[in-house]
Amino acid sequence: MGIIISSATIDAQLQNAKFLMSKLKNQSGQLMFPTMDDLEAQTIVQHTLRSEVLLNASSTQFTIPVTVQNNNSGAQFATENRLALNDIFVCVDFNVSVAKPASATDTDYRLYNYGSPLVFTTANTANAINAMYNKGYIQWINKQKVVAPHWDLLKHFKVPNQQAQTAPYYAANTAAYSDEYDGAIDGFYPTSPNWIFNGAGNINMQLILPSALAAVETYERLVVQYRGFLCQNSSQVQ
Repeated sequence: MGIIISSATIDAQLQNAKFLMSKLKNQSGQLMFPTMDDLEAQTIVQHTLRSEVLLNASSTQFTIPVTVQNNNSGAQFATENRLALNDIFVCVDFNVSVAKPASATDTDYRLYNYGSPLVFTTANTANAINAMYNKGYIQWINKQKVVAPHWDLLKHFKVPNQQAQTAPYYAANTAAYSDEYDGAIDGFYPTSPNWIFNGAGNINMQLILPSALAAVETYERLVVQYRGFLCQNSSQVQ
């Protein structure tokens, strides 16, 4: 599904995000932003969150860390950008991709929405990634309420029309070739009705597989990106 990007579209998304925020309530059941003036006084900007999970070939459930205080999946990677405790985020578009970093500290790796056989070269890893997109799903539970019971990964599966080859056109090439990739839209899918994350909330998001991955690369990761609008310094403990 293609995502149309324009100033008018983004403005409409912003107005919808403000509407959703205007309905938020605190623990006492009172509106967090009683008037539109209260909401307009907040700093709301376009923003991207990013969560990363180290994959393995034995588990069927992986915790996806959305907030800075979520350490169930291990230490935060340098390329992550999690939601701060004091912020609220309205997610508009969502992407689930895979990566093959060269090490646990690598920050220069690329993202893929399919198992490229030229990148994931260890036996069965490319096929395992494609199988993951076919069988896996994400479940999001917020304050014991199941918000997204079965968000299928197949929404994010994208095999590019033009793919890199080991030696395109001539054998002794030294150029760095890559797959066709549009970072603005490839792999992203709208989350309408939009998801709202409270940085102080109890957010439990998981990747669920009916069976474990057949094989993984040593540092293979699942990378989840959330694009939308950030309301800074506005959350309340949930």
